[in-house]
Amino acid sequence: MKWLIAALVLLAVAGCGYQFAGRAEVLPSGVRTVAVELFANQTTQPALENEQTEQIAAALSRLAGVRLSNPSTQTDAVVRGRILTYDTPVIAYDSADAISKYLVKMTVELELVRSRDGKLLWQNRLSWQEPFAADSDRMKQRDAENSAAAEVHRRIAEEFIFQLMTDF
Repeated sequence: MKWLIAALVLLAVAGCGYQFAGRAEVLPSGVRTVAVELFANQTTQPALENEQTEQIAAALSRLAGVRLSNPSTQTDAVVRGRILTYDTPVIAYDSADAISKYLVKMTVELELVRSRDGKLLWQNRLSWQEPFAADSDRMKQRDAENSAAAEVHRRIAEEFIFQLMTDF
């Protein structure tokens, strides 16, 4: 009797479209090996391309059924990206009209291209923003901006994976 109930529950869950985390069909049929090329950085902020490339690769590596490869080897598909904007506007002032908070804002364009024929499989622009506190100590403020930027990179990578999962 217990086996029958377990089987019915399993069938019901499978029939509702639920899938175990990390097991969804994230990429198009036939795409299992993916390379992530170093992103292009079209901003004046140095080294953004390194962190975003690493975050996208890390997010893909956590998915079951997806194998990362070096861009110079044969792969099923390649992820390419461009960092289009990076801004840190002021978003808050204190009672003395001194700056109290900034915002890291970044926009990235990503695409997934099939290697064998260059067909564009997926493309989108993703943006994220994260606040950080102003500080009279420039080193502390730079550290706060770097932490906010790291969070933006991570969130853009998560959004990339989420959109792949919902589009395929």
